[in-house]
Parts: sequence; C-alpha cells; structure tokens
Amino acid sequence: MFETSRGEVSSSRVRQINTPRFILVQEREDKAPLLLEYEGIKYKISNIEDYWLVKDRWWTDNPIYRSYYRVTTVGQDIFVIYKDLVTNIWYKINWY
Repeated sequence: MFETSRGEVSSSRVRQINTPRFILVQEREDKAPLLLEYEGIKYKISNIEDYWLVKDRWWTDNPIYRSYYRVTTVGQDIFVIYKDLVTNIWYKINWY
C-alpha cells in the first residue's frame, strides 16, 4: 500500500482553470474584435488567427451562443476571447 506525503485535499484549494474574465472590446463594423482592454491595458489586434461559433444548450433556459476568436496583438500577445451573443458581453479565456 502506498502512503501519501500530502495532507488531506480540501475543496477550498480546488480552482477552475481558464475561468472566463470580462474584457472590454472595440469592434469593427463586421462585429469582429479590433481592440481589447484587459486589466487596464489596451491591446490592438493585428490578426484574427481563428474563429468559431458555438451554439449549444438551445433547448434549455440558458442557451450558449458564442463567437470565439484566437487573436494576435500588435505586441505578439495571443488571446482566446469570445463574445456571448445572448448578452453581448466579451470574455477572455486564455492569454499567451
């Protein structure tokens, strides 16, 4: 039998990874992101690397309808962001 060197695992130490964070986004005329603001810093988007649309849970009271973007900024930061098309609010998922 193996013994663990760690103490008991507490649920208070468990956290979700890549929790969506609210961001401000300036959109182009076609509704794609042009500029985003995260933690008070503005990032100009130089390229949209990928785009996908997610429609899920349409049969529930809380449908998921989102447009996702993987973007590169002028400073070469890479963000994965999405716009909740139900609420029209933008979120950041990842930042590289």
